Amino acid sequence: MKLSPLFTFAVALTVVAGGSVTAQLPPVKLGYVKVRVEVETRGVLEITDKTAVLVTQYQYHDQRDAKTVLPTREGVPPHKIELDFTRNPELRELAKALNGKEAVVTGLSELRHLAPPPAPPGGLTGGNPFGGGSGFYQPMPSWYLHPTVLVTSIKTAPGKR
Repeated sequence: MKLSPLFTFAVALTVVAGGSVTAQLPPVKLGYVKVRVEVETRGVLEITDKTAVLVTQYQYHDQRDAKTVLPTREGVPPHKIELDFTRNPELRELAKALNGKEAVVTGLSELRHLAPPPAPPGGLTGGNPFGGGSGFYQPMPSWYLHPTVLVTSIKTAPGKR
C-alpha cells in the first residue's frame, strides 16, 4: 500500500510538533482564557447596602433571522443582573440616587466557555470516539454570559424605545 506524500508529511509533522512542543513546555497548573465583553442593559435599579442589581427583561431574537425581535412571552420572569462597583465606587452613589428608577448601565462582563469534560487519556471510552459515554448525544461547547456586570457608567433611561 503506497501512502500519499502529503499524508506522510502531515503525520510526520504531527508527530514531530506534538512530541517536541509538549516536551519543552512546563505543565500548566492554573491556565485560563478570559473573554471580556462590553454590556449595555436597561432596567430598574434595586440598590441596598448589601446588593446592587438591575432588573431587566431579556430580548429574544429569531434563530433564523437575528434582526427579528421576538415578542415577550407572558410568564417569563424578569432577569436580575448583579452590578459590581469595585472599579468605580462613586457610581454606587449615583445608583443609590437612581434606586427604583429605570436606568441604562454599561460595563464589562465575561463570556465563559462551557464544554463537556475532556475524554480520559488512553483513547476511546464506551464506544464513543469523542469520549463521555456510549450514547449518541455529545453536548457541544457553548458560551455563557456571566451574570455580573463590572459597571463603567450609569445614566437615567431615555424615553420609551
